[in-house]
Amino acid sequence: MSKERVLFSGPGEFRGLTFSPDGSRILLGWKSADQWLFLSPNRPKRIEAFSNISLQFAPGKESAIRGFPDPVDWCCGR
Repeated sequence: MSKERVLFSGPGEFRGLTFSPDGSRILLGWKSADQWLFLSPNRPKRIEAFSNISLQFAPGKESAIRGFPDPVDWCCGR
């Protein structure tokens, strides 16, 4: 049985947790911050954040945060 642990916490709404095909990274949508986060289960303090996700996927939208995209499955799984 594996032990549960917190990799990241923050205020607001999270969406679309998905693992990379090799399980080395996790993609998590943080709607409240308008970011996608890439987390490493083996290195929990290493977080890569990409901002303005809603604008990148829906440029020109009046209320971009409403158009926040959910992370999708990674390409080319095992």
